Amino acid sequence: MTTPTHRLFFALWPDKKVRADIKKHVQSRLLKYPAKKVPMPNWHITLAFLGNVSAATKACVVAEASLVKGQSFGLKLDELGFFKRASIVWLGTKQCPDALIQLVQQLNVRLASCGYQPGFKTYTPHLTLLRKADKSFDLKGVTPIEWSVHDFVLVESVTTNRGATYEVMHRWDLAS
Repeated sequence: MTTPTHRLFFALWPDKKVRADIKKHVQSRLLKYPAKKVPMPNWHITLAFLGNVSAATKACVVAEASLVKGQSFGLKLDELGFFKRASIVWLGTKQCPDALIQLVQQLNVRLASCGYQPGFKTYTPHLTLLRKADKSFDLKGVTPIEWSVHDFVLVESVTTNRGATYEVMHRWDLAS
């Protein structure tokens, strides 16, 4: 008998205004390119990707995330990029705030007790807009989008015949 698992990740979750600004200033200019568009409800910046975990591990990561003490911060989304290996076009920041780096580091330390190991050496905050893309995109001249980050979330990815949908399971406030 297979034990049920949950496909989880921690993320920054944009509010409605940030999503609307991304759609207006960034996504609209990418629509003409042949690639798979990431649906707006799925936009996020991953902090830690856990993958498939058991109910016990899920309980562990929820408990550990509750102990993270981070600060609110401003995030300027002002750079489009392309990850060749993953074939994705992303929106990110030229200057990663120290508070974001500290949040990721704290999560990595806390989640280690649940068996989590980061899948990257250097953290590159990014919001994926297109998948299965090639580098024929004009990645210059992004209208900066200001985002006041006040919390982080635990998200479950649920795959259906229509693709993946993301459901916020828990939310933790960051200190002002």
